[in-house]
Amino acid sequence: MSQAPRGTTLALFHPHFRTLGGAEILVATQAQYLKRAGVDLALTALTFDERRWQSWFEGIEVRVVPKPPLWERLAHELTRIRRAVPRVEACLAGARTVMACNYPTNVMLGASSIAARRTWCCTEPSRDLHLAATNPRLHQRVLANPRGETDAERDYAVRLKKHGDLAARAAHRDLVAFDVESTKKIDAIYAISEFARDNVRRVYDRHDAAIIYPVVRFRNEITPHRAGLDRTGLKVLTHSRLEIPKNVDNVIRAFALYSSSKHPGAELHVVGQGQHRPSLEALATRLGIAASVRFHGYLSDEELARVYAACDVYALTPLDEPFGMVFPEAAARGLLLVGPDHGGPFEIIDGGRLGWACDPFEPQSMADAFARIASLDDDEVDERRRLADAACRARYAEEVIGPQLVAAIG
Repeated sequence: MSQAPRGTTLALFHPHFRTLGGAEILVATQAQYLKRAGVDLALTALTFDERRWQSWFEGIEVRVVPKPPLWERLAHELTRIRRAVPRVEACLAGARTVMACNYPTNVMLGASSIAARRTWCCTEPSRDLHLAATNPRLHQRVLANPRGETDAERDYAVRLKKHGDLAARAAHRDLVAFDVESTKKIDAIYAISEFARDNVRRVYDRHDAAIIYPVVRFRNEITPHRAGLDRTGLKVLTHSRLEIPKNVDNVIRAFALYSSSKHPGAELHVVGQGQHRPSLEALATRLGIAASVRFHGYLSDEELARVYAACDVYALTPLDEPFGMVFPEAAARGLLLVGPDHGGPFEIIDGGRLGWACDPFEPQSMADAFARIASLDDDEVDERRRLADAACRARYAEEVIGPQLVAAIG
């Protein structure tokens, strides 16, 4: 790793590389493509776990912003961001274009005075600062139903109250204003979906954001999925972090409605880890379907491939999700797609043309989708699989998105 600036065409700027998160993997995937495309680039980060991430950035210079003194780390967030800007500028020096990624890199970049072209690859504005604007569907639901019927609604109601308490504080209002003011100074914004672009409009009053979808890491070869459906019972998969906004409890409730005595062979496979897992396991038990629901936890790539190959349907209705990488990945593995009626996944399933769009607050909506899928003949199942896989590859493959990234460098 290096902290000494040198001239580069592009500097990617992402806050933290610690755990193997989806946003970090996306940045690493983009970096490797750009390197192969001949772009001279470097990565700047506030923290970087070399042990975990070095192999992902093989052959790419990594610049780590020097740590602040202890007193600064204990200061208010706005003070920390402002004080970090000179250190960030030193690491970004020499780049012709800087592409910021997740918050607060967009704020730091907008507040900087570097000569480079300043761009932001926007997954979403900060949810901590702009709670209502980044959760429009959930916010609307909670305002209409303050008591809340689901875990997501009740959790959001608590967060909304805390956010209201924060908004009453001058320091928080100053931080929000600084975020908006700084981001308006960025030269170009590239949103990862129409949903993310709309959030940018709401928060920053920026109507010039273009859309560049994330690069989806499809396997090079297209492995045929088994034909038709498993007629011993529909096999449903949900693969996600097990956290409340992912709304996995809606899948479990929907599966319980579907897998009654009429569908005794149906199975639900839940892959992923998270704090919400004990509650989800308890829900399956309470609904009397524990014997038909398997919680796999984390799986290796080989184990994950076996579970995908054994399933017919990928189902998840996350709330206000900006994209949803797992949906095109599931389509490429031959699974039929059941998703929410809003957000990035709704775009991926093309409004229902490539899958089934369901109300995320009505489990019966998803249960009905399962029933419709089970009623399809095998030829129609295979045709739907083929169409979804082909459409996702045509929109999100590296060879499609990569040139758009290169053009965005300017």
